Amino acid sequence: MTEPAITFDFHNTIASADRWFQIEVHDLVGEFLRWRAERDGDTPDEQLIVEANISYRQLRRAIHHHGHEPTAEQSIELVLRQFGIDESFSTIDEGTEAIMRGALSDIAPIPGVIDAIDEIAGEGVPLGIVSIAIYDQFLDWVLDAFGVADRFASVTTSARAGFYKSRPEIYWTALEEVSGDPRRSLHIGDSFRFDVVGSRRAGMRAAWYQREGASPLPNVDAPDLTFTSLEGAAPYLLERLAARRTG
Repeated sequence: MTEPAITFDFHNTIASADRWFQIEVHDLVGEFLRWRAERDGDTPDEQLIVEANISYRQLRRAIHHHGHEPTAEQSIELVLRQFGIDESFSTIDEGTEAIMRGALSDIAPIPGVIDAIDEIAGEGVPLGIVSIAIYDQFLDWVLDAFGVADRFASVTTSARAGFYKSRPEIYWTALEEVSGDPRRSLHIGDSFRFDVVGSRRAGMRAAWYQREGASPLPNVDAPDLTFTSLEGAAPYLLERLAARRTG
């Protein structure tokens, strides 16, 4: 049996984690090379770091287009091979964890989101997360730190699902894990392109957390709900979900 569910985006919807975002999007391979050099007592090769990060950005742009997502470790290995560097899986795993743990230093919950999560979960609504993320454990660490890990029946990342957020499959994967029906479920996130348009491609309704300076895409239908703050948002999300149940 499938039920109505609510899924949340992670970065800038549940958590502010700018250091992590910078690593995931721009600096992952360079950070690994820097970590490896420092571990071995060597001076980091800054030119190699710059070139590796350029190659990593090219990889990320390609993923945007084809929609198939590797893990952080696989991404590092792919880029290193381009430079003729053959590194062991154990070293890549060790370095990736060290880098990502270091990114926990600047995390903070988005104002109002913890209360919203608690209130929705208290109503018995299944909750999931749908996130563009290439290192699953980071989300688990942050949810534990915020005290809400047990509120979520599903944490679906692009790396875990194998699909980027431009693909409906990532949403379907998350909903399958919470027995959620796309036609009766709602997704909330701050990216108009990936959270609003992406979740609608999956057959869901969309609630947009419109951060300061953000604009909707032209020639795209308005979201079902729009918020400029998550403080006090839970009743509106629950109301929209109830309307979907009976609509």
